[in-house]
Amino acid sequence: MINFKLLNNMSRGDIFKALKEIYFDYKNINNSLYFEWSKSWKAYDELIFDNPDTVGEAGFATFVNSTFSGFCSWDPRKAPDNVIVGHNGVLPGFRGKGIGVMQIKEMINRFKKAKYKNIIVSTGEEKFFTPAQKMYIKCGFLERERKIINNYLCIEYQLEIFKRNKFEN
Repeated sequence: MINFKLLNNMSRGDIFKALKEIYFDYKNINNSLYFEWSKSWKAYDELIFDNPDTVGEAGFATFVNSTFSGFCSWDPRKAPDNVIVGHNGVLPGFRGKGIGVMQIKEMINRFKKAKYKNIIVSTGEEKFFTPAQKMYIKCGFLERERKIINNYLCIEYQLEIFKRNKFEN
């Protein structure tokens, strides 16, 4: 059984630890970038618990039979026009079981209820990120552009949830 809980229901350090596990194999590809990213993961984990009513509510943790298996987060500050997916990942022991797709579908359902118009997500272009790329495409996202974010080449995807009214400005 799969269920979802707000990130602020987790314990301080859980998300940081999860991100280190999710990207562990990336250390062999680019150890210095992994180390750089890990500093931002630690800061993100702290933001969740220092801001439980904002950052802590902008995401959820996924549980399979009460075992933490992954999480999804977003930045709603540009909503309702755009919502930006933040960290999204599945712990290694739970990969290949469709949990990532379930997380994205849960996120999309939440955004539909909130009447957000577009979801934007970026992932790396490297082979390591191929499963994420395939997952976003499977969930209906379309490649929007390739660009450099913080000196790193990324693919940006977009999913339009609500069509814009032709009479909107």
